[in-house]
Amino acid sequence: MKRFISGTFKGTLTPIRIWAFGFLLLFALNISWESANNLPPSWDMAHHQLMGLQFLETFSSGNLLEGYSGLTNYYPPLYYLNEVLVLLLFGDTQFLPLLSNLFGLFLLSFFTFRTAEKIMPSYAAVSAGLVVLMLPMVAWTSRVSLLDTGLAGWVILAFFLVIKSNCFEHRGYTFLFGLTCAAGTLHKWTFPFFLVFTVFYILAVSGSRKKVLLNLCLAGAAAIPLAATWYWPNAGNLLERIRMTAEAGTQFEQDPGLTSAWGWIYYVRCLSGYYLFLPLTLLSSAALFRLRRDLFKNRPLQLAAVTLAGSVLIMTLLDMKDPRYIMPAAPFLVILLMAGWKDKPAWTRAVIPGLCFFQLISVSYTVPGIPQKIALFEVKNDTSYKGMNYEWVLFETDYFDILGRARNENWRLNELMNYFRDGETVAVIPEHPYFNTSTFNLLAYKWGYSELSLVRLGIDEFSPEQLERADWIVGKSGPQGVDFLTVFNQDVYAHLSEDQWPIRIILSLPDGSKARIWENTDN
Repeated sequence: MKRFISGTFKGTLTPIRIWAFGFLLLFALNISWESANNLPPSWDMAHHQLMGLQFLETFSSGNLLEGYSGLTNYYPPLYYLNEVLVLLLFGDTQFLPLLSNLFGLFLLSFFTFRTAEKIMPSYAAVSAGLVVLMLPMVAWTSRVSLLDTGLAGWVILAFFLVIKSNCFEHRGYTFLFGLTCAAGTLHKWTFPFFLVFTVFYILAVSGSRKKVLLNLCLAGAAAIPLAATWYWPNAGNLLERIRMTAEAGTQFEQDPGLTSAWGWIYYVRCLSGYYLFLPLTLLSSAALFRLRRDLFKNRPLQLAAVTLAGSVLIMTLLDMKDPRYIMPAAPFLVILLMAGWKDKPAWTRAVIPGLCFFQLISVSYTVPGIPQKIALFEVKNDTSYKGMNYEWVLFETDYFDILGRARNENWRLNELMNYFRDGETVAVIPEHPYFNTSTFNLLAYKWGYSELSLVRLGIDEFSPEQLERADWIVGKSGPQGVDFLTVFNQDVYAHLSEDQWPIRIILSLPDGSKARIWENTDN
């Protein structure tokens, strides 16, 4: 009987099956989170959902191939095409964000696992493939409509193909690498920044440079035309938008530049503070120290370290910065973490995954006794998100009231929408995460209000003529949102009060403020 049981488990508990079970368990946890969470999508999340619905409308009209390059001129279309597939299969479900990210999560987890197998024992590699999904920033963004988890999935798949191609010496796998690069670039235009350093490093150390160059040229010949289907017609608009985003980062968001130490350690600090937290940061530092000799012996491990370092360096040199932007480097960090402890099976199979799972629960649900935030250089009353530029987070349960634990809150948006009619103009004053023009735009589209015009007030210097053009004014008391986007909000409220604009409804909101609608009775 003992031999039978031993043989049975030896046959069934293979690494791939353990990974699949763990992946499904984490997916079920995310489903549970989505079921418990009731928050409207904020800012970019609302925009990405709206774009998915517009792509679906174009697909339903039979014009997707013709309109594919013209529906969006900043974010490439692959994420939205994925949303279309989810909408066709499941409809506009509350699980739309998670299901839209599912393929990217599969790529991220599975190919982190498969890449780690080249470096460490299989069961440690399984842990690596699951740990990467439990990192706080990865878990948070996997549940909302953002592009970052999918981008990370395409990056680690491309890196896996680098390993499989024996550093571009195998033509077939190099060709697949080219197709993956096309897909990754069509997912988000930052894709090349995470692999370009690795490619040049391989070219520099390769003993078969001519063969490698030829194979890369053939891969590029396949990848460039595919990517150009969207980038060529949108190049001008994209470059202008990138310039504007970079300027906004330095002028308004006050991203630290390269003239300060904060600018140089920005992404090191972000990886520690938003992906690892203090315990995993210490374990990762110890792992890197333990790997100091192995880096010169194991080629895949060496390339993982080069890719991590190159990604951090190149992203640091860019003007626009955000903790999410470095997510494609996360699987390489996890691989190095697990590789450093690969000779300690108890650590790779139980201690590190167990710690990550505890952190995952803490940042997903309200756990009694868990502090909301512990950080060095903490910014108090942070209404401009300057904290992400300077705080060194040791632990936190929520990310600037945008991502974090499941919350069941009614922001009364549908009740407010009942006052509007298609063809009217609605001016929205706040730029609050859950109370802003993007969120109202998404809701208006779902209501079928194709002619409803939503405009922002308060972002520019106020003039009474702005109010006269609107049929309704929507505002709220209390927090207005990012301070540099709401500079003139109080001027608008003061004018509404002085001119005694009639208030049609006052509703209580979850943050303790009051939502108000003013009617323009002259229209």
